[in-house]
Amino acid sequence: MDFKQLLSELMGIANQPQPIASVYLDVRRDSEHSRQALRIFVRDEIRRALKALPDEDAKEALRKTLHPIEEYVEGLLRQRHEEPEAGLAIFASAPLGLFRVVGTSLPFAPQEFHLAPRPRLISLMRQLSAPPLIVEAVDSEGARLYELGTGTVDLEARFDRPFPGMHHQGGWSQRNFQQHLGQLRQRNLQAGAEPLIRLSDALPEAAVVLAGQSFILARFEEELPQRTRERVIGRLSLPSGLRNGELRDLLVREARGQLMEHLANRRAGMRQAVMYDISRNGGQAAMGIDATTQVVLEGRAHRLLLDSDLARAGWRCTRCQAIGSEENASSTPCPSCAGPREAVNLPEELARRVARDGGEVVFLRGEERMPPGTGMAVWLRRPRPEARVELGAPLSPAPA
Repeated sequence: MDFKQLLSELMGIANQPQPIASVYLDVRRDSEHSRQALRIFVRDEIRRALKALPDEDAKEALRKTLHPIEEYVEGLLRQRHEEPEAGLAIFASAPLGLFRVVGTSLPFAPQEFHLAPRPRLISLMRQLSAPPLIVEAVDSEGARLYELGTGTVDLEARFDRPFPGMHHQGGWSQRNFQQHLGQLRQRNLQAGAEPLIRLSDALPEAAVVLAGQSFILARFEEELPQRTRERVIGRLSLPSGLRNGELRDLLVREARGQLMEHLANRRAGMRQAVMYDISRNGGQAAMGIDATTQVVLEGRAHRLLLDSDLARAGWRCTRCQAIGSEENASSTPCPSCAGPREAVNLPEELARRVARDGGEVVFLRGEERMPPGTGMAVWLRRPRPEARVELGAPLSPAPA
């Protein structure tokens, strides 16, 4: 599944007269108790949503959206569907004919159940912020290649070239045979490099982890062009004595661990760079809710940094699309065009706009988070202009 395309499609859905369901679940089921807890969560949320509607026609319309969700989760618990590793997101709307399911490698915790005029996407955006991962295990006789998407191993391939047994004759024949083995080994490494190069070129955002004995990997990397070597974020030792399935699971688990460590270091570096720029008033970064919102309004956000657990209400004008950070402002008209305002999740609204404009959204976790009371920061595409646009004022197109 092309998750970026799916996210783009979901972001393109405008406000609908009937609510769209966005459900985020933890589907790890290591006991009957956890299975029953998942079933109860979905069932209770659906009952609560229907009970909140006084009109029977509205209830019946909403049932058409929610019933397929309950059916799908029940089918998952009864092993009728392919099981995601840990997390499951469901987006549904009967009037739109929408029912999309996304499995992820990390659980959604806490679980969420939303009914809103458009899909709630920030939890999915957090999960999709990690890039694809390519893992290649290399030995002298071939290679195993894995492409790891958001929730599954999307590609698994094996490239084998059997290696001949050792020659036990001595003298000239032994020397020539050893040379022949070296040539075979080199050809095998070249054969294993070719699919990795093609796949990494096809997935320009993917990170690469290599596995194998150190002397084999050193020779293997010599077969890779510089553009591919620059994508290698980690190397793993290749254990022996494991069955194919066990080896695959071990490689996938350890490679994902290296990716998480790499991303954590990258996020910490971004935070440090933003703080340094702000401390020296360099003009390339802004921090805090109002300053960040201003930059996003100007359409000039290159990279948005958000605390993963940030909860902040805001508003959006349904006429001029202005946004603001004031809470409980939806009952009054837009200060810019006097149009109607609706309540929004401000971090999600900012993330949507930055992603729509081609910027990057980075979710900070744990100690990476911004200083208390700020919650977000932004890198600018270029220095800020002297004239600033007031929050909620009409926006002119950002300069090219």
